Amino acid sequence: MRIVVYASASPNTPESFKKAALKLGRLLADGGHTCVNGGGDHGGMGALNRGCRERGGKLKVVIHTKWCVDGTAFDL
Repeated sequence: MRIVVYASASPNTPESFKKAALKLGRLLADGGHTCVNGGGDHGGMGALNRGCRERGGKLKVVIHTKWCVDGTAFDL
């Protein structure tokens, strides 16, 4: 199943939110789901993507090219 998750992209995201997003990413990967999100590397999105990726999960990201040049895009 593809599951869309909206999350923050700010480096100032509270640690508790990032921990929850990391856990969610892991759970999605463990369940065999595809995580669809904005593709950010910071905040909740970055933690979500890292959690999913570290468990071998599938990511489908939708990100505008203007965000891919300044290090804010998750490294796919």
